[in-house]
Amino acid sequence: MIATATIKLIVIILLALSLIWLFKILLRKEYENLFRAVLVCLIFAGALYMVQQSKTEKFSISEIKKSFFPTKPQPIKYQIQNGLSNGANYTRYIFEEPCPKISLTLDPSGKFFHITDVSSVNAVLESLELPKVSTGARELASITGQRSDSNMYWWGNYPLGILILERGLCTNRGNLESYTCITSITIKQRL
Repeated sequence: MIATATIKLIVIILLALSLIWLFKILLRKEYENLFRAVLVCLIFAGALYMVQQSKTEKFSISEIKKSFFPTKPQPIKYQIQNGLSNGANYTRYIFEEPCPKISLTLDPSGKFFHITDVSSVNAVLESLELPKVSTGARELASITGQRSDSNMYWWGNYPLGILILERGLCTNRGNLESYTCITSITIKQRL
């Protein structure tokens, strides 16, 4: 089964099939279907134009599923904690159950989880009315080698200071689902 294909190739094939259908309708003089065939051809021609204008070349089945069947964002409950640590002010957002989900990728070594798809992080930041992150982050323990840095992610170039995200394992008691979640987000002032 092909999990990844080029969008352009798929749209070209669909456009070619719709043009063959249109040609068949014209040859058989089935004018009652002419409007539908022209409409389908125009839709795929427009899709081809959009694909050529976009930077996206490949997609996965999970991305298609997300675009056609988006998950409903759950309301996020949190508490804000302000304080001072090592001479730097910080604001910490502590999430309450059910905490927001996070999308992670397993490291090739099999020891660490990294954030490569920032959409789940950006959804949470957007709900907190904070600036989004533009890049993923490696699990901090994979950089420092310290076990105490497990489940932590760090963005040093965040517009508001240093962004530290902490993940955990959460359970949604409503449907008894266990998932990886964001337990807190801390923004520290740069010194």
